Amino acid sequence: MTDLKLAYDAAAQRYDLAFDAAGQPAVEIGLKTAAIAAVLSWGRAREGDPLPGFDGDRKGHWADPWADGGRKGSRIWLLNGRIVTQRTIADAKAYLEEALMPMVAKGLLRGVVVSTWRSAPTRIAGSAILVHLDGATETVEFEDLVSA
Repeated sequence: MTDLKLAYDAAAQRYDLAFDAAGQPAVEIGLKTAAIAAVLSWGRAREGDPLPGFDGDRKGHWADPWADGGRKGSRIWLLNGRIVTQRTIADAKAYLEEALMPMVAKGLLRGVVVSTWRSAPTRIAGSAILVHLDGATETVEFEDLVSA
């Protein structure tokens, strides 16, 4: 698949469109950009999920088809503000995997292998290895999945 390429700006701590040497939007072949969008889009919190704010907002991706039970995005946002413990790191891993599994279910990937770790006292980073149908892999790094 061809997609617009996203690049991580460590100084700004965000992803943005990448541009080529001619100043044109860069493209990539693969599913990295789709994976980044899946992980960094706010998925709707489920009933019973502890919400980080006091407003009761369960958020959710604007294109989430709630009526048919579909889910887009990830629930990683629910971990922001939580103290980084082994449980928080495990929850981040589960949410990261959950966000990427639709790509497997839809036949775009053969599988995903995710890992998460404490990157600083109040931050969790992670990575996802995307296993394509032909067995080729590509890795997506997330330097700042969760900030407490």
